[in-house]
Amino acid sequence: MAQFTPMSISRFNDDPDSPLLLLAKPGEAGPQFLLLIVDARNGKDTWSLREDAAVFCLALAAPTTIQQVFLDEGFASRGKPSGQFIAAGPEAAEEMIVRLMESHRRSRGLARLGQPV
Repeated sequence: MAQFTPMSISRFNDDPDSPLLLLAKPGEAGPQFLLLIVDARNGKDTWSLREDAAVFCLALAAPTTIQQVFLDEGFASRGKPSGQFIAAGPEAAEEMIVRLMESHRRSRGLARLGQPV
């Protein structure tokens, strides 16, 4: 992770407790971009990659080429980071993103996707 440089910081679903980071790596080997989502529900106005758990990681070989997807298993099932990750290839990226969105909504006490809040 040390070889990656921050490119952009945003919020997943406009949630201040879910920072979304885009990191880039110069060079030719390995993934060139990482998209990380952090669970920053820590009771503070700040977050840290050292203290708050990443719950989703999308590794990209190029800006539009997904290489691998990782979703925290505990966050996906219970809404709390566990440090245990489900890994999937590019063919499962859409399904993993849907699971991430459902988990995020559930952990914030929101209705399921497609249902009124």
